[in-house]
Amino acid sequence: MRSFLKIFSSLTTLIVIVVVMMLFFIFSLSPNVRQQSPLTPEQTRLAHDKLREIKDNIHQSNVPFHVYLSNHDLNAFAALASHSLGGLTLRSEYVPGIVQVKAAIDVPVVPVYLNISCHLMKQEKGNDFSECRLGQLILPRAFIWWLLDSTVSYLFDESAAERVQRLLTQAEMTESRVILPVENHQNLIANVKASAKNVVKVIKQSNGKTQVDAEKVQVYLRHLERLKHHSSLAYYVGETMGLALSRSATEGAQEENTAAIWALAIKFGHWRFAQLAGVQPPANTHPVTLRDRHDLALHFLYSIVLEQIGEAAFGLKIGEAKEIMDSANGGSGFSFADLAADKAGLRFSNYLTAQLEHAESAQALLAFRHDENLFFPSLEGLPEGLSEDQFVAEFHSTESDTYRSIVADIQNRISQLEVYTISL
Repeated sequence: MRSFLKIFSSLTTLIVIVVVMMLFFIFSLSPNVRQQSPLTPEQTRLAHDKLREIKDNIHQSNVPFHVYLSNHDLNAFAALASHSLGGLTLRSEYVPGIVQVKAAIDVPVVPVYLNISCHLMKQEKGNDFSECRLGQLILPRAFIWWLLDSTVSYLFDESAAERVQRLLTQAEMTESRVILPVENHQNLIANVKASAKNVVKVIKQSNGKTQVDAEKVQVYLRHLERLKHHSSLAYYVGETMGLALSRSATEGAQEENTAAIWALAIKFGHWRFAQLAGVQPPANTHPVTLRDRHDLALHFLYSIVLEQIGEAAFGLKIGEAKEIMDSANGGSGFSFADLAADKAGLRFSNYLTAQLEHAESAQALLAFRHDENLFFPSLEGLPEGLSEDQFVAEFHSTESDTYRSIVADIQNRISQLEVYTISL
C-alpha cells in the first residue's frame, strides 16, 4: 500500500510539474503584438472593398480568378479583426516571399497572454509554414497542416480542406503582393451554404448558447405570414410576443421567445437567416421600420441574430466598424443612431431569452402592444452623418472619453426602457 501511495504521489508531482512547465512555455506576461492605433476609416474601406471584389468575382461566373493582397490589404484585415474580436490583437504583414502573422490573445481573469506567430514562406515545391510558435513552443509544420485540415473538414468537408491547402501552397508571392488562385468557386459557395448551420452550431456551443428549435421558429413564421401588412416592426413584435405568451402556458417562455425573435429576424431582417436556423425562408416579406427608418430596423434585427449565436461583442464591434467606414468619403456618415439600434437589438435578444423571469415579464409587457417605445430608445440628440474629418475633430477615435460618454448615454437610454424596468 505504501509503495502504491508513493508511486501515485510521484506521478501526481510529475504531472503537476509538466503542467506548470507547459503553462510557463505557452503563456506570457506581455503580448507579442500591440494595437498601434484605433481602426481608421481608410482601413475599414480597404477591407470592405477587397471583400466586395472577392464576392463579385465569386458570383459572376465559375471562371477561375485571382485575389491580389498587398501589405496594406493584410494590415487592414488584421486591424478590422483586432477591432471586432474582443481580446485579440492581430497583425499580418507581407515581405517578399513571406506572409507573417502574429496574434496576442488576452486571457480572461488572469493577466497573461497567449501569443501565436507563424510564417507562410515561399518554397520551390510549394509554400509551407515555418517558424510557427504557441508561446515559446515551436509547432511542427505537419501539426499546423493537420490542425488546419481538421478544422476546415469539421466545419465544411474534406474537399474544402483540400481547396484551402491548395490555395495556400500555390499562392504566388511577388515583390509587392500575394496572389491567391481561386478555382471551382461555385462548389465553394455550395459548401459554405451547406455548412452555415454547422458553423453557427459550433459558435453557439462554444459560447454556451442553446440551439434554436426549428419547428418552433416555423410556427412563428407561419403566424407572421397570416398577419396583416404593417410598416412598423413594433406591430409584429407585439403580435409574436402575444403568441409566445399563449404558448408559454405549456412550453418554456425562453424557448418561445427565442423562436419568436428568430422568426422576426428571418422575416424582416434577411431571408438567409433561415439557413442558420434550419428552416425554410418565408415566401413573402416587406420592409419594416423603427422610428420610421428601415435601416434602424435592420440594425436591430441583425444584432438579434448575432447575440443569438453568441457573438454579441463581435456584433457591436462590427456595427462600430461599419459606422467608421460610413464616415469616409462617399459613405452615409458615422451614425450614433445606428449604433444605438445595434445595442438595442443585442440587449433585447439577451433579455428575452437568457433568464426565465425576464422572458416572462417581457412577454407580459409586450404581448399585443404595438409600441416601439417599450423596447427601442429615443434617438434625440444623437449625432449622425458625421464625415471622417468631423468624427476625428469631435471624437478623435472610438477610444476617446467623448465617444465613450455618448455610448454610455445610449446604454442608459436602453436600460431605462420599460421592458427592462418592469420587473425591477
